[in-house]
Amino acid sequence: LTRIHALTIQANYELRIDMEDFENSTSFAQYGSFGVGLFSVDPDEDGYPLSVADYSGTA
Repeated sequence: LTRIHALTIQANYELRIDMEDFENSTSFAQYGSFGVGLFSVDPDEDGYPLSVADYSGTA
């Protein structure tokens, strides 16, 4: 989590999750904003909270 935090505080990132079930049906969730510990004063103490926003998709 420390490395993901260090990466996501440097720039804006998107997160996309693609899913497929056992019947080969697919869906996805896309978030226009993604980060780990973005708004924490001490993310290590706060447990590196996940921040996602701007959802679009079919999931």
